[in-house]
Amino acid sequence: DTIVQVTSTELKNWGNGTVQESSTAGRTLLEKYWSKGAGFEGKQLAHYVTQSQKNEQEEGPWSAAFISYVMRQAYPRFTAAQRHTQYLEWALSNMNNKGFKCGFNALLKVT
Repeated sequence: DTIVQVTSTELKNWGNGTVQESSTAGRTLLEKYWSKGAGFEGKQLAHYVTQSQKNEQEEGPWSAAFISYVMRQAYPRFTAAQRHTQYLEWALSNMNNKGFKCGFNALLKVT
Protein backbone atom coordinates (compact mmCIF):
# COMPACT_ATOMS: atom_id res chain seq x y z
CA ASP A 1 0.00 0.00 0.00
CA THR A 2 1.04 3.59 -0.52
CA ILE A 3 0.71 6.43 1.99
CA VAL A 4 -2.18 7.87 -0.06
CA GLN A 5 -4.01 4.54 -0.15
CA VAL A 6 -3.64 3.99 3.59
CA THR A 7 -4.73 7.52 4.53
CA SER A 8 -7.67 7.37 2.12
CA THR A 9 -8.84 4.13 3.72
CA GLU A 10 -8.47 5.60 7.20
CA LEU A 11 -10.42 8.71 6.22
CA LYS A 12 -13.26 6.43 5.13
CA ASN A 13 -12.93 4.46 8.39
CA TRP A 14 -13.47 7.74 10.27
CA GLY A 15 -16.61 8.37 8.20
CA ASN A 16 -14.91 11.32 6.49
CA GLY A 17 -14.69 13.04 9.86
CA THR A 18 -18.03 12.01 11.37
CA VAL A 19 -16.74 9.27 13.71
CA GLN A 20 -15.74 10.58 17.15
CA GLU A 21 -12.80 9.29 19.18
CA SER A 22 -15.19 8.61 22.07
CA SER A 23 -17.37 6.25 20.00
CA THR A 24 -17.00 2.46 19.77
CA ALA A 25 -15.80 2.77 16.17
CA GLY A 26 -13.34 5.46 17.21
CA ARG A 27 -11.98 3.25 20.00
CA THR A 28 -11.42 0.41 17.53
CA LEU A 29 -9.44 2.72 15.24
CA LEU A 30 -7.41 4.18 18.11
CA GLU A 31 -6.57 0.65 19.29
CA LYS A 32 -5.29 -0.14 15.80
CA TYR A 33 -3.06 2.96 15.69
CA TRP A 34 -1.65 2.51 19.19
CA SER A 35 -1.01 -1.21 18.67
CA LYS A 36 0.25 -1.28 15.08
CA GLY A 37 1.64 2.27 14.99
CA ALA A 38 3.21 2.57 18.45
CA GLY A 39 3.57 -1.13 19.23
CA PHE A 40 1.56 -1.08 22.47
CA GLU A 41 -0.19 -4.09 23.99
CA GLY A 42 -2.27 -4.98 27.05
CA LYS A 43 -2.59 -2.41 29.83
CA GLN A 44 -0.36 0.09 28.06
CA LEU A 45 -2.56 -0.10 24.95
CA ALA A 46 -5.74 0.28 27.01
CA HIS A 47 -4.27 3.27 28.86
CA TYR A 48 -3.32 5.17 25.69
CA VAL A 49 -6.60 4.41 23.94
CA THR A 50 -8.57 5.63 26.97
CA GLN A 51 -6.42 8.79 27.14
CA SER A 52 -7.05 9.39 23.43
CA GLN A 53 -10.79 8.90 23.79
CA LYS A 54 -10.90 11.43 26.62
CA ASN A 55 -8.65 13.78 24.62
CA GLU A 56 -6.14 13.69 27.51
CA GLN A 57 -2.93 13.26 25.60
CA GLU A 58 -0.18 14.58 27.84
CA GLU A 59 1.78 11.37 27.26
CA GLY A 60 1.63 11.60 23.49
CA PRO A 61 -1.04 12.55 20.98
CA TRP A 62 -2.64 9.77 18.97
CA SER A 63 -1.62 11.65 15.83
CA ALA A 64 1.91 10.31 16.30
CA ALA A 65 0.59 6.74 16.56
CA PHE A 66 -1.55 7.39 13.46
CA ILE A 67 1.40 8.66 11.42
CA SER A 68 3.50 5.71 12.56
CA TYR A 69 0.65 3.37 11.60
CA VAL A 70 0.32 4.89 8.12
CA MET A 71 4.06 4.86 7.49
CA ARG A 72 4.44 1.28 8.77
CA GLN A 73 1.68 0.14 6.40
CA ALA A 74 3.50 1.74 3.47
CA TYR A 75 7.06 1.07 4.73
CA PRO A 76 7.17 -1.87 7.18
CA ARG A 77 10.69 -0.93 8.36
CA PHE A 78 9.41 2.40 9.68
CA THR A 79 9.78 2.68 13.45
CA ALA A 80 6.92 2.34 15.91
CA ALA A 81 6.51 5.62 17.80
CA GLN A 82 4.26 7.14 20.43
CA ARG A 83 5.67 10.65 19.90
CA HIS A 84 6.39 12.63 16.74
CA THR A 85 9.98 13.23 17.84
CA GLN A 86 10.63 9.47 17.99
CA TYR A 87 9.92 8.77 14.34
CA LEU A 88 11.65 11.98 13.23
CA GLU A 89 14.80 11.04 15.16
CA TRP A 90 14.64 7.55 13.66
CA ALA A 91 14.19 8.93 10.12
CA LEU A 92 17.08 11.37 10.55
CA SER A 93 19.36 8.62 11.79
CA ASN A 94 18.43 6.48 8.77
CA MET A 95 18.72 9.19 6.10
CA ASN A 96 22.11 7.99 4.89
CA ASN A 97 21.40 4.27 5.25
CA LYS A 98 21.91 3.05 1.67
CA GLY A 99 19.84 -0.09 2.25
CA PHE A 100 16.85 1.89 3.44
CA LYS A 101 14.42 3.05 0.78
CA CYS A 102 11.59 5.05 2.29
CA GLY A 103 10.85 8.22 0.35
CA PHE A 104 10.33 9.88 3.73
CA ASN A 105 13.97 10.93 3.55
CA ALA A 106 13.21 13.54 0.89
CA LEU A 107 10.96 15.41 3.33
CA LEU A 108 13.77 15.70 5.84
CA LYS A 109 16.29 17.07 3.32
CA VAL A 110 14.08 20.10 2.60
CA THR A 111 14.78 21.73 5.98
